[in-house]
Amino acid sequence: IFILSTAGCGNGDGDKNGSSSYPPWQVPYTPENCSVESQNSFVYRLMKDVYYWYDKVPDSVDVTTFNSPEELLDSLRYSQLDKWSYITTKEAYDSWYEEGKYVGVGFGFGYDENGNLRIRYVYANSPADKAGLKRGDIILAINGKTIEEIEQNNLWSTIFGEDEVGIEVSLKVQKATGEIEEIQLTKDVVTIQPVYLTKVLNVGNKKVGYIVFLKFIEPAYDALKSAFQEFKSEGVEELILDLRYNGGGRLRIAQELAS
Repeated sequence: IFILSTAGCGNGDGDKNGSSSYPPWQVPYTPENCSVESQNSFVYRLMKDVYYWYDKVPDSVDVTTFNSPEELLDSLRYSQLDKWSYITTKEAYDSWYEEGKYVGVGFGFGYDENGNLRIRYVYANSPADKAGLKRGDIILAINGKTIEEIEQNNLWSTIFGEDEVGIEVSLKVQKATGEIEEIQLTKDVVTIQPVYLTKVLNVGNKKVGYIVFLKFIEPAYDALKSAFQEFKSEGVEELILDLRYNGGGRLRIAQELAS
């Protein structure tokens, strides 16, 4: 499993055509140049080297038959188990992990025990928040496609459109009241709330801290410090750490949380 950035080309030691071959243990850190062939070759070499299911990657691939590194990754990805690996730009990667920002609509979602696709959380001041979406709302359709159609045709990677400010996303949503609404969202820069919620609960004669932690990203460092200072000032004795919707991230932040 990996998140791959193909930004920054031409720093490798190969020739200008990107045709040099490397054994898996000598994968360069960047593509040799910015040609599609060079980027495809880089992705293939990287998958043979550090991909969790590297043994599922063919020993020989004609990288010139793929139109983009994304297309190559999609073809080689071990789809039976790998639902996470993707390619992004360095700018998008840094924006997410360093600044805690991304272009989108500002909510997370997942299936409940009955197979309904529900909104799990909504970031404050995001397009989703401004449109009135709430935790628990059921998503029935996205951009005119039902959830069943999206699943059957494997459209999750494209159904929300390009990650650009101004891209419109239409949703059909069932609210808690049972009312069905058509909601139009416009993508914008969203600020992630890594520490999504903190509470101090009185349980018997104890004070228990409750924290919903969503992302192991750099802005979480200060957010965690603030949360635990609050717990300390309130005399919290025990902690509930809710990681249900956390997709992982940087080990530095995990170490900070554990400390």
